[in-house]
Amino acid sequence: MTPHDTPVLRVAGRPVGGYVTRPELQEPPEVFTAGREGEAAVHGTRADWVALAGGTWTLVFAGATERTRRDPWFVRAGEYRGVGSSPASEERLAVAPGETVVRRIVTVVADGRLPRIGAAALIRKAVSQ
Repeated sequence: MTPHDTPVLRVAGRPVGGYVTRPELQEPPEVFTAGREGEAAVHGTRADWVALAGGTWTLVFAGATERTRRDPWFVRAGEYRGVGSSPASEERLAVAPGETVVRRIVTVVADGRLPRIGAAALIRKAVSQ
């Protein structure tokens, strides 16, 4: 596969690396991790989990494998909503012919706006199963 054969996902006209979940919302959600808050502070960082919270719901994402947990997070909450593992954000991820790249993300969907401690507890339980 040559670089020109590599499929590229484009969101809002920009190339995106990694798996992206896109909840449809009217207002931008709150974005947070255990130690950071806001899209700019979370995007591109490594964290055990990332949460998006709206008025009556929370989505919490975590890497389900050690390899996935080493990837930085791709996070967008303003122009569009997207959260995912970003395995090729810092450098190109070469995949040899016949090889595969696997990333696994567990997502918890919760009623209500969870605080950090609640998001951490739910995603820890989900990843451990």
